[in-house]
Amino acid sequence: MKKYKPPVFARLILNRMTFYNRQFGTAGDIEEEYLYYRNRFGRITAWFWYWFQTIQLVFHYLYLLFYWSNTMFINYFKTAIRNILKTKAFTAINFSGLVLGFTSCLLIFLYVQNELSYESFHEKKDRIYHVYEDIRTSAGTSRLFASIAGPCGPALEKDYPEIVNAVRFYFRRNVEVVYKDKMFYEREMLFTDPDVFSTFTFPFLSGDPA
Repeated sequence: MKKYKPPVFARLILNRMTFYNRQFGTAGDIEEEYLYYRNRFGRITAWFWYWFQTIQLVFHYLYLLFYWSNTMFINYFKTAIRNILKTKAFTAINFSGLVLGFTSCLLIFLYVQNELSYESFHEKKDRIYHVYEDIRTSAGTSRLFASIAGPCGPALEKDYPEIVNAVRFYFRRNVEVVYKDKMFYEREMLFTDPDVFSTFTFPFLSGDPA
């Protein structure tokens, strides 16, 4: 018989189905039949026959793949249920450890994510530091407070030349405000230093930071 090459793409599909080729050498058998059909009935008939055989094998290959995967999964599932019912105490310990480990990892991940994303939108975030107050007693105990005395800001800026700006925040409720001849109360008000907008990158809805 004269040698003819079968359709390239179909041949590539058959060669990818390793299950058939290892067990039965399917690609080689179909190629021999293709050569027979090519010599006897012509190129077009052989071409259609080769693709028809390829499509049939693809569907059968997918069916076997799904069938055996599903069968193995059901067998593993049944075995796992039997082992769970047989060793209930051991299973409870393993399951509790798994839940505890997973919960711990999730909480650690959320904590780290929160720490890394805290105030991360500021352009100068790598140069901004928060000063805490550390109060230590004679008994050796220590307590940290997020706020410090107001005069510490200008004092730090004066005594440490590496500090560019010291920005303070002071929060008050029910503040009396007088504007021209009108007086009213603000429920919440935040006082700060003029350098606040050159230090922090707060987005403005309206108005001018300067």
